[in-house]
Amino acid sequence: MTNHNEISSFIWTVCDDVLRGLFQQHEYGDVILPFLVMRRLDCVLEGKKDEIIRVHQEYRDKFDDTSKIIHTKLDLKFSNYSRYDLRRLKNEPNKLSENFLDYLGSFSSNVRDIIQNFGVQRQIDKLDSNNKLRYANLAARLIVKDLTKFFETKDDLLTLSLGSRSDFFSRQI
Repeated sequence: MTNHNEISSFIWTVCDDVLRGLFQQHEYGDVILPFLVMRRLDCVLEGKKDEIIRVHQEYRDKFDDTSKIIHTKLDLKFSNYSRYDLRRLKNEPNKLSENFLDYLGSFSSNVRDIIQNFGVQRQIDKLDSNNKLRYANLAARLIVKDLTKFFETKDDLLTLSLGSRSDFFSRQI
């Protein structure tokens, strides 16, 4: 990622192509920001994803919530035991909605609280009801595929500095 203008341009392209007509312009940040946060979380967990899944599978029959065990064993502050992340969701395009819900529900409770506060489920329901979440649709391609391609590495998102949310999502028309 090289600069703020490149990031801003990419995100506005996604918003214009995906969200126009379904959301008002002032609502774009409510949809895009959670996806950026989730991609950043995926990047942080990237090197330990397979280990997280392995520990979860080892203990899931013994404990209702394996998060504390995963965090202790792998020295993590949060986790997601789904076999999916935003990048892996692309591998099963016909089950994107179902697998995305599995992905959201598999975060540790501290991250699920953040996702709930973002109102992600409400946004996803709106996108899904309008076929904007389906992979074959341009929306899913842009939100899931292009977002993971644009932010390829952990460093791309860890160094991401967009200023304040209101500054970033207000643009001159």
